[in-house]
Amino acid sequence: RLEDWDAVLRSAPTPIRYLHWNNDRPSLFGVFTVAARAMVDIDPEAAATLHGAAPQLLAVDPSVVSDQSHEQPRDPDAAPRSSGKSAVLTGLRRATSLSLSASLGEARFRTLVATGRTMGREEAIGFALDAMAHARLMAS
Repeated sequence: RLEDWDAVLRSAPTPIRYLHWNNDRPSLFGVFTVAARAMVDIDPEAAATLHGAAPQLLAVDPSVVSDQSHEQPRDPDAAPRSSGKSAVLTGLRRATSLSLSASLGEARFRTLVATGRTMGREEAIGFALDAMAHARLMAS
């Protein structure tokens, strides 16, 4: 169930590790998007940082793309095109943005999102796993 945020925080670390290992960037974007929403009420600062990191997971890693790649630049806030659930993710990202902006204030929200956007993939994965573990402790 998508809105069972406690279950998201308990279960998301396993697919994050698996998807990272398999370089499944669009799915990682989806899991990060849902995880950020799951943390909104528990740790809004971590949620905003994770929210900012999610689009960076879609960035093409030049070490795994051949010279014949024809990837087009994309809007980093849009859900991946390959996902049949892109409308759900887009709606969830918008709702998360509105909630975080309201709770943190627009300036703080933008600062934290910018921090997330500067993270490399490894740093973002580590941050997400640590933030979810912390959120689970705070929620108990």
